[in-house]
Amino acid sequence: MIISLSLLLGLGLPVQSIAGEQHDKSGYLSETGKVMVPDVGAGTVFQVEMPQKENVDKRGRVYRLPNTILKQLTDNMKGGDWGGCGDNGDKIEIFSNHFFNLENNKLLLLLGISDYLCSSNTFMPVMVDYHGKWEYGRFIDGEPTLLVKGSDNALWLNSQWQIEGTYPSLYRSTDGVQWQEITLPENRNVDCCFEWLTQICFDGLRIRLKFDGDSTNKTEYWVTERPNVLKPIPKWHQLNHVDKEIEPECLFVPVTKGNWIRQASENTAEIRFQLKQNDHVLTVIIPKWISVE
Repeated sequence: MIISLSLLLGLGLPVQSIAGEQHDKSGYLSETGKVMVPDVGAGTVFQVEMPQKENVDKRGRVYRLPNTILKQLTDNMKGGDWGGCGDNGDKIEIFSNHFFNLENNKLLLLLGISDYLCSSNTFMPVMVDYHGKWEYGRFIDGEPTLLVKGSDNALWLNSQWQIEGTYPSLYRSTDGVQWQEITLPENRNVDCCFEWLTQICFDGLRIRLKFDGDSTNKTEYWVTERPNVLKPIPKWHQLNHVDKEIEPECLFVPVTKGNWIRQASENTAEIRFQLKQNDHVLTVIIPKWISVE
């Protein structure tokens, strides 16, 4: 039996999370999670998303990274090779320099963790909106280097593997949280060990990629049709010299930080992201470090 959570809240029935937190009719909870509805049926569990209860005053709204997401970062870091950055119980850095402004001023954070010595080669997409609704996706290998909006209105992301060399991986998303990996052309001959994806271009239904090699100084261009690119094995076509001369300029819409500002202070254990809207300020707070036991 499916029962609407909003109906239960409207009737004034209490809703309790599996962590034992109480909710009122507003349905607000400190973080997204599963909730159980009492007196409906034994074992009935609902998976719902609730906006974080906001700290609102005349200056604006303040939202903090939920513990559920912090636990995901901590658990993933436990399996990393962060030796040399500290011992168990020490503070290990969360990398938060990659942040972007999406539709309706949603904040997209690509949060990296120290999983290889003192560097990050893994990140997790995390998003929060104006009402404090948090979402997160699966971890992605590498470091984000390009984020653009395509002619299909989707987001296209390049991530570079950065351990003992570098190579690209391409991803596509319609919401910024869930990402589908796109299969790149397999028979590239740019650079065995230090290859970069430096352009993601759009021309109508065509997608063009530019690959550059660090040690070889080689460049290759590959194209495919947009409907074809989502297939398990897309048909890529390499441009020859004549093709390159008649190719249009690289068309794309860069995804920027917008009016979001990142603030870090040596005197605090927090990173703040702020967005000024008229007379109000939206503030998102995440910790600088994680303590890994």
